[in-house]
This record gives sequence, structure tokens and C-alpha cells, in this order.
Amino acid sequence: LVTQNVDGLHSKAGSKNVVDLHGRNDTVVCRSCAARRPRVDFQEELEAVNAEWMAAFLPQASSSPEDIRADGDAQLAHGDFREFRVPGCSLCGGG
Repeated sequence: LVTQNVDGLHSKAGSKNVVDLHGRNDTVVCRSCAARRPRVDFQEELEAVNAEWMAAFLPQASSSPEDIRADGDAQLAHGDFREFRVPGCSLCGGG
């Protein structure tokens, strides 16, 4: 089964040999060593290492709900991301 869905529902429903054409949104894959980890764990780490940046630049849900989209993307007025940190892979240190 080849799917463009990124939610993993075909696999959860029991389909075998699923090819996720656009990847999965529930798993993060290290581009250096191909290690996989749950997206929710990576999100928690991103938030922890970027707490100050997020407080300063991420729109608050109550201020502009239209700026935070259903797919999790956000429209940010701030364009300088040099201080935003992406944690390295816990296995190889790469990204």
C-alpha cells in the first residue's frame, strides 16, 4: 500500500507493507544515522532547549489564533532563527 498520508493510520489499521510516500509525522529520523524516535519526544526536547526563544517569538494562542495553523505550522513575524536550537541525535550527536 502506497499512501500520501503522514498520520500512520494505515499501519495502525493493520495494513502491511505500507510505503509512506511523504514520511510520517509521528516519527523523527536522524539524517546522519537513521535512528528513529517519537515526534512527541523530539517536540518536548525542542521546547525545553528553546523555552526562552519561544516565549519571546512564538505567538500566544490567545493573541492570534489564526497564526497557528491546524497542521502545527505557525506564521511568525520574527525572521531571525539563529538563536533557535535543534537538538542533536541522542545516538550519534548528528542531525
